[in-house]
Amino acid sequence: MKKILLTIISILFTLSLLGGTGFVSATNEIPNPLPDELQDLPSVIQYITGRIFPLVALGLLTMLIYAGVTRLTAAGDAEKEKKSMQIIMASITGFVIIALAGVIVNTLCAVLGVQCF
Repeated sequence: MKKILLTIISILFTLSLLGGTGFVSATNEIPNPLPDELQDLPSVIQYITGRIFPLVALGLLTMLIYAGVTRLTAAGDAEKEKKSMQIIMASITGFVIIALAGVIVNTLCAVLGVQCF
């Protein structure tokens, strides 16, 4: 019963966000949900990466805090200290790779002579 009620509420909420028009306009065309400045692929990718990068930074911070807590609670256990160092190294490495992804792609495009974003 709760699942049905939750489903009905979510459908009504979605329809209210759409302005009561539903998914199809009066001309039977599906409206474009993207703003006018996001109509080509490079601008969409740039928009998405601009929104994802803060989440990646938050993930790095979370993993560093987790590794620090693991190291603090190790109480001299060499395995836990080793695990915390592995977590720190993996999270920093992943962050650097993600942060430099655009530079890597643009460099490869320039070397290969391919038109990129």
